[in-house]
Amino acid sequence: MQASRRDEVIDYIKGKYGEVFQVRTFGYIKPKSACRRACESLGYEPARTNELCKNIVDVDDLQDKKAREIAKHFMDHIINYSTHASAVIVCPDEITNYTSIERQKSTKTGEYDYVVCYEFHDCEAMGLLKLDILGLQHLDIIDRVIKQTGIDYDSIPDIDQKTARMIQQGKTEGVFQSESQGFTHLLQQLKADRAEDFIACNALYRPGSLDSGTTDEYIMRKAGKHKVTYPSPELESVLKDTYGLIVYQEQVMAGAQVLCGYSLGKADNLRRIIGRKIVEEMEPAVEEMVAAAKKLGTPKEAVDEFVKVVEASARYSFNRGHAAAYGITAWRSAYLKAHYPIEFMASFLNQKCKDKDFPAYVKATKDMGITILPPELGADMCQKRGTGIQLGTNCIKGVGSLEPPINKNSLTEIINQYPSNKLEALIKGGALDYLKVPRSKMIGSIKPVKNYYATQKSALDAIQRWKANTKFKSEYIEKKIKHYEEIIKNNVIEWHDDSSFDDIDGELKVFGFSFQDPLKHYDLSLVNNKTTFAGYVSKFKKLHDRNGNPMAFIDLDNGLSFAMFHKQYQELKEGKPYLIGAYQGSRGMIINSVRPLRRLDN
Repeated sequence: MQASRRDEVIDYIKGKYGEVFQVRTFGYIKPKSACRRACESLGYEPARTNELCKNIVDVDDLQDKKAREIAKHFMDHIINYSTHASAVIVCPDEITNYTSIERQKSTKTGEYDYVVCYEFHDCEAMGLLKLDILGLQHLDIIDRVIKQTGIDYDSIPDIDQKTARMIQQGKTEGVFQSESQGFTHLLQQLKADRAEDFIACNALYRPGSLDSGTTDEYIMRKAGKHKVTYPSPELESVLKDTYGLIVYQEQVMAGAQVLCGYSLGKADNLRRIIGRKIVEEMEPAVEEMVAAAKKLGTPKEAVDEFVKVVEASARYSFNRGHAAAYGITAWRSAYLKAHYPIEFMASFLNQKCKDKDFPAYVKATKDMGITILPPELGADMCQKRGTGIQLGTNCIKGVGSLEPPINKNSLTEIINQYPSNKLEALIKGGALDYLKVPRSKMIGSIKPVKNYYATQKSALDAIQRWKANTKFKSEYIEKKIKHYEEIIKNNVIEWHDDSSFDDIDGELKVFGFSFQDPLKHYDLSLVNNKTTFAGYVSKFKKLHDRNGNPMAFIDLDNGLSFAMFHKQYQELKEGKPYLIGAYQGSRGMIINSVRPLRRLDN
């Protein structure tokens, strides 16, 4: 369901069935945290603590013996509480008749609410009913597109060439649970052209399936490069859609019905055992299956082959119901992106406006040929503007929620209405450009305008106080009132232009990208975008390699990403432009040289 409407569903269940409470989760102290706490408890300097703990995987990796022993005492202690993303407990009457509850502060809203004190596994063991009510933000994205376009979501076809072309080109940005490099590559290998392929990918993109070779075999069989075979002829109807391979747990159920005469209930029990992947449970289940097949008269060879496939698939077979729900949602979101790109990306950017990868999503939108326009005060969400998208003020860092402007067309009233920090962010983001005042002048005039209004208010308040005053003679009161009226009369705004302000730098600070060419003032003569690149660093993530040497992953504002290993390592500043030399490695671009870009006016 939509994340924004999850509470509505919980309220419905509460009204229909009784008491409903969310479930607590526990955060435990992990090895690295335990080691850091141990070092801190011994009074070690931060530098020494960092050095000792930088490559910790296990407590035993800590070289300091005294700290290591203390760290073992910290390990696995509860460090915090949180709330499960989807699990709720449903009771027919008072919850305290079944389990304890406790008030807990929400990490999202900051408000207190009652939660069940145990993890959901313990609740299930007690016989309590646990439901998973998962709110997905992507359904909010889809809902906005449906409302804007009027499309019937349920009528979206399961096969569509335009959607297929987009997916096969690897353009999966914004497509539900399909954006990762690995998943996108699988869709391309599979030449996904229909909803069924997305369903299959959800089951095939799992460690067990990938490691067993089932994913590769599926790709080869779909492409016609490998022959489609079946464990036995009786199973062709069950495995035809997956080219003779067991991909889903439901196929095991259907096979058990065909070969062993199992009822749906008994077949589902077999599915549960396979899903749990517990060998001790598998062996008796297989023996029972063989006996049932023999009793039914199924050929022994067919049963033996089916058992082999079932035992192998226990490592990777996936629930088709889950795969279908996610796969169809992914396909339909891809369809909406392909057919309604502006509406879809506007809705997507709205959802991702606070995401660290927001600049990359904006670049992906531009790469689709969609113009990105600066925000404007009064429009707090991204929206379609002709053939482009105007960003909302929600995309500007430091703005947050805003009251509607009292007078949108008066700069002085706008400055008076909003706090200075939000005003600076709005100006840097171009949200006040419609007033046709240079940003440098607006930035430089925030303080003078606020001083003007503060003086006006102070004088007017003083006049009101003197008018209500009865302790002094009227002549003195009149003199005081005239004094403050004179202050109001002579109070003027002194506009200032902040010459140090730069529009591009301002945009980079509040968006992580610029609407203008951020490199227009820099020497780009060496840039060829093959071996030499230029851009502003939007993210610098420092790490250590397996030998403890410093390395980093670097993202530029133009969407390019690089790895920097220890021989070339140097700390780069976010928000600064660099010239980067790099080559294509097996997993991405690797830096072999880097230096600051030279300004042309220097």
